[in-house]
Amino acid sequence: MKRGVGIIALALATVSCGVSGSSETTTAPSATPPPPPPSATEPVAEGSYESVEAMRRDVESTFYLCTAPMKIHDPPLDDDALAQADCSSDVSLLIYQPDDVQTNAADLQDADNDPSVLLVGDNWIIHCSSDQAACERIQGGTGGELIISTP
Repeated sequence: MKRGVGIIALALATVSCGVSGSSETTTAPSATPPPPPPSATEPVAEGSYESVEAMRRDVESTFYLCTAPMKIHDPPLDDDALAQADCSSDVSLLIYQPDDVQTNAADLQDADNDPSVLLVGDNWIIHCSSDQAACERIQGGTGGELIISTP
């Protein structure tokens, strides 16, 4: 019998909590609605990458498939890079210290005698050689600023 009384008391406590909580929620006239979810056309925030593998996942989310297996350079070929990999024959992924990104982007542009296309984020650069269409497509998954240079 004691067990039945305990269950009834628990049920009453639950009902009374639910009633008071629900009335408070519905009577708040100054509550602001939550912001709408971002639309599919809004650009992706650049953010930063901790690994070239994470960057590759975002690149491949745009259906630009990296060669498998991705060639990871350890140590990186670029002396200033923290991590570097080749996504395909003409696309390289590089991670730098945030303060070094702009300097290294300028260096990459100067090093090429051909037109150069870069996608630059907070701590990363995607070098698309001269394949502007590839970098524009990848930008949809990684964000970043597209930098195009001609020799």
